[in-house]
Amino acid sequence: MRGSILRAISCPAAQDLDDVGLEDHGKKILEELVRNMELPQDEEERRRKSEGKSQLASTSAGVPSRSHARQRERQGFEVGQMVAEYRALRATVLRLWRASGRGAQLQDIDEVIRFDEAVDQALAESVEVFIAELNKARDLFLGVLGHDLRGPLSTIAGAATVELRKWPGDVRHAPVVLRSVAQMKALLDDLMEFTTHRLGKG
Repeated sequence: MRGSILRAISCPAAQDLDDVGLEDHGKKILEELVRNMELPQDEEERRRKSEGKSQLASTSAGVPSRSHARQRERQGFEVGQMVAEYRALRATVLRLWRASGRGAQLQDIDEVIRFDEAVDQALAESVEVFIAELNKARDLFLGVLGHDLRGPLSTIAGAATVELRKWPGDVRHAPVVLRSVAQMKALLDDLMEFTTHRLGKG
């Protein structure tokens, strides 16, 4: 089984990716899976791993599955596309193992199970990081948007105020504009408060 994993290192999950433009984490992820398979585990750890909550998993941001997720999010991948890479990786390794011609021994079956569990753990970590990065990018965009809209809104409010001073008897346009500006400002204040809470004041 481990020999099949090592042979699969030369088979990238996404065939259409340019290795020059993209740092492919395929090899590092497979090496991570091998290390995971070699760790001792009991039934409780097996259960946790199936949920992507392994107690033995590294929390380092440099773990290949996490680095891969951050890279794919920056490249504009959808989460389903990243998950498809793991499906392709799993299928490739199992296909190579089956093609190796070895008879299925009890140890081999156990290693297949361990491999599946390791893939599930890596995938869960990748999805968690991918979604976190996606949320961070969204919150940052909303924060910048809210900040940048304040300028034009202030200009509109200023123009409406000048208009109202020039023609105080005209209640058709300027007061409506000022009320709308106040409503928009309240919405922007809520948006800024939300993004500040999500991203922090730094």
